[in-house]
Amino acid sequence: MKPTPTFGFVATLSTVALAQTLQGRQNATVSQFGTCKFDRTTAFQLLKASEKPVAQIKRRACSGGKRSKSSSAVSAVAPTSQSLSSSHDTSMSIISSSASSSTATSAVFVSMTDAIVTTAASSTPTSAWQPPSSISAALEEVWEHEMSTYGRPLEFKNFGYDHLMDTQARIQYCVRWDSTQVVTAEQRDKLETALQRQYNKWVEGALAGFDGFPYSTANIKIVGWATNNTALFEGNVTAGVTLYSTTTDVDGIPQCDPACGRAIHYVDGDYSGCTGGNAARYDVSLWLTDGMDDSGFGGDWGQRIGTNYMLENLESENIEILLHEIGHTLALDDFYDWTPPGVSNFIMRAGSSAEVTEFDVWMVRDWWRHLKSRYNL
Repeated sequence: MKPTPTFGFVATLSTVALAQTLQGRQNATVSQFGTCKFDRTTAFQLLKASEKPVAQIKRRACSGGKRSKSSSAVSAVAPTSQSLSSSHDTSMSIISSSASSSTATSAVFVSMTDAIVTTAASSTPTSAWQPPSSISAALEEVWEHEMSTYGRPLEFKNFGYDHLMDTQARIQYCVRWDSTQVVTAEQRDKLETALQRQYNKWVEGALAGFDGFPYSTANIKIVGWATNNTALFEGNVTAGVTLYSTTTDVDGIPQCDPACGRAIHYVDGDYSGCTGGNAARYDVSLWLTDGMDDSGFGGDWGQRIGTNYMLENLESENIEILLHEIGHTLALDDFYDWTPPGVSNFIMRAGSSAEVTEFDVWMVRDWWRHLKSRYNL
């Protein structure tokens, strides 16, 4: 049964004290279809203070084998990708809100001493909305579909564009280590580098220099890790990183302190309860989960992908599932039920591309040109 389409973002209530994700129960609802599964929990509705997020599940069979590595190179201008012989499933999740919490917050905070520098793109000539004629009709149809299907999306104020503008392109991550595996200091460092590389496939490859976007790159920093077993962390914790050891969601899965999370406080801007202050605030989470290596979720809150998949791809040029989920953080939709005219292979059409393509680039630019007025640009 095909549910009414919804999108992967929700407006967080200003009175919320704790966010609980639904994904702790997600694995139990995923149905296998041959070699690939699609199970997408989505919600993209602007909510009143009295309303709660709505979860809906979309399942669709797919073909192709599991992809464990993404090795295809992509240039800064993100050329159109050829189709792949394998595919993965991608999904999105929502944030469920609660006014109270039964979990305690415990953290070890190491004071931050290093500075983050963001390079502005003011000297780069700006470009206008001039997509290639071969994809113009498809872009128009995608935009009309999103605006007519999802209900007032331009009023939502926690897209990835908002993260970039509010932080001057200094994006802070907190990693949820939903795993029983040991993670080394070297792997943790490489993960931050990998996030930087993948996030900038979108920022450097699509937004930099386009229509007044003011930054040439995004600086990504991991400021926290959440785990239910600190013994899994080999080596010293990097200076400036908070290690949460007892903070969990309602399903007992490690989570970063909600008091520090942008998805909870983007409305009120109140991080006064965050241990470590602004240095420990995180804009998005990266949720790494054992046994989830052929699937993913994404939204304004961040991304969720498999632990093994991420660790196997730390040095890959393109991490396919992560790139797709970051696309959801930037408001891009899935294409499980339809394909725009004249295009077929792009990162947001799950399993059809291993890299960000020209069509993906122009979809992101379409969102930016419609949102830029909120930043007084």
